[in-house]
Amino acid sequence: MRNKKISLILVIVVAAIIIISVSACSLFGGTSQTVTVQPGEDASAGNYVAANCIPAVLQVYSSSASGSSSACGFFVTDDGYAITNAHVVDGNANANVNVEDINGNVHSAKVVFISESIDIAVLKVDVVAKQSYITFASSSDSDNLYCGDTVYFIGNPANMGILINSGIVSSVNTRVKSTSFDSTIPSIILDANINHGNSGGPVLNKNGYAVGVIYARMESTSASSSQSEDIYGLGCAVPSDLVVGVLETLGVTYTMV
Repeated sequence: MRNKKISLILVIVVAAIIIISVSACSLFGGTSQTVTVQPGEDASAGNYVAANCIPAVLQVYSSSASGSSSACGFFVTDDGYAITNAHVVDGNANANVNVEDINGNVHSAKVVFISESIDIAVLKVDVVAKQSYITFASSSDSDNLYCGDTVYFIGNPANMGILINSGIVSSVNTRVKSTSFDSTIPSIILDANINHGNSGGPVLNKNGYAVGVIYARMESTSASSSQSEDIYGLGCAVPSDLVVGVLETLGVTYTMV
């Protein structure tokens, strides 16, 4: 009999708790909701960037009296204007330059402008048909590039062909001493492994728009401090607003969103 009384009391207590809970939900407007957690980064962004941007990227081969080099570049118009680094062509407007696209087609190119102060060169490639090209992020989009953002960069490391990698933005405005020219460049710093051959390749946001151009990996001689230790895993890129300034000087009609 005692056990039955205890069971009855427990049933009454549980029922009371349920009634109070329901009443509280009604009193404070509580409703049943489904919460969807969104991922911080679209997992398909890398695939999207690769598919849309790699066709516009070039392997760049340059030779002059001082030697030869292999690096990267990318079309910025459909009629053959392309960007690479000034040091890729050895700062020489008369360098002999050829480029190879993703399909293995080789084209001759002419250096039409060099800016050693930001390590940028503009090429005019001898093309016979309209080319894929990369669109620049708008000035506001570029200014809204934040530390911690994921970006993608495409290059020709060790002359292995066109490869895509990703990295994290470590800084959006660090002044770096150029090891190629006597200049200090306002730079985007990437937590990324930059290798010889990545020079001249585009840095792209998750929408596939160019926010910068790779020009170097960080070394002790390019750091602003007096340290002499080696620096690993950091790359440097020229911000896109400086690059489009060069194109505007030339009167080249680029695309920006």
